[in-house]
Amino acid sequence: MEIQAAKGEFMGQPVAFTLRAGGGRSSRPIVQDDLFGGFGVEISGITLDYAFGQPTQIQGLSGTHHITLRTSF
Repeated sequence: MEIQAAKGEFMGQPVAFTLRAGGGRSSRPIVQDDLFGGFGVEISGITLDYAFGQPTQIQGLSGTHHITLRTSF
């Protein structure tokens, strides 16, 4: 699920803020359910995305962080 939480302008540049949540299941090498949450910020063609993934069935893991920086021109 993705929700565009805010959209507007900052110093004359277009800005968008997005919230994300989701889950998934993988079966390699074991069956594993994951929960994900994150956010994205886009300012004038530059996007920064952050996500945190938490495995639900493997004990002792603290999750993973994913960061992406994109640009379009």
